[in-house]
Amino acid sequence: MIYAIEACGLDLVKIGKSNKPKSRLGSFKTSSPVPLRLLAVADWHDTQERLIHQIFHPWRRSGEWFAAEGPVAEFVTVMMCPEGTPEQIFESAMGILANTRDGTWKPYTGL
Repeated sequence: MIYAIEACGLDLVKIGKSNKPKSRLGSFKTSSPVPLRLLAVADWHDTQERLIHQIFHPWRRSGEWFAAEGPVAEFVTVMMCPEGTPEQIFESAMGILANTRDGTWKPYTGL
């Protein structure tokens, strides 16, 4: 599973993988100086995490933490979407990722 965790007040989002995202959140909370919130969990294959990290590299701030802006924010919004199958939601998310491959970004209109 792929998850998105918000570092409240820092405009940062961690995009990671875990079979137990809520447990992962708990372990991060113990060492975080700011409140953390689990924003979304998507039932996607773990191998997609590496692709997501590669494409969002220009927005990477540290490790798996990314600036919560532009395509990263839009991507997380799609992850949070309660409608559609995991495959449909992933397809929309991949449209956002495809829109960022050249290091630029424009809002994805296929949602």
